Amino acid sequence: MNRLKGKVAIVTGAGRLGNIGLAVCEAFLREGAKGVVGTDFRRNEAEAIHRQITDRFGRDRFMLLEHDVTREADWRHVIDETGRRFGGIDILVNNAGIAIHGGIAETSLADLRAVMAVNHDALFLGMKLCAPALEQAVTRFREVAA
Repeated sequence: MNRLKGKVAIVTGAGRLGNIGLAVCEAFLREGAKGVVGTDFRRNEAEAIHRQITDRFGRDRFMLLEHDVTREADWRHVIDETGRRFGGIDILVNNAGIAIHGGIAETSLADLRAVMAVNHDALFLGMKLCAPALEQAVTRFREVAA
């Protein structure tokens, strides 16, 4: 099917083989997305991920970028690179997240703050900084639909 034909997506938390973010990237590409940008703060599996995606969908429709979702500068870099490569953003999947494993006695305040930064602050940053591009996508959609 081509439900996402011509669309461009950013998917955070897509840097590990077998994870949800990577599965979303593959599903979007199967659905005809023009471009998908997977992001993650980890780069250790990047080569294997890039090979897995490009072997199935070609080199021109996927890009994997290093991205700390808690840093505004990283968001701006991802948005700029997505625009340069694919011409804009139509979809944002704010998928990155972390969890604390263990009880409260073993959990430090720094651990809690890291969880809050990734699971809450980063959602805000993604929505706020992608909003102008997403608003343009809505305008384009309305013009085509009219």
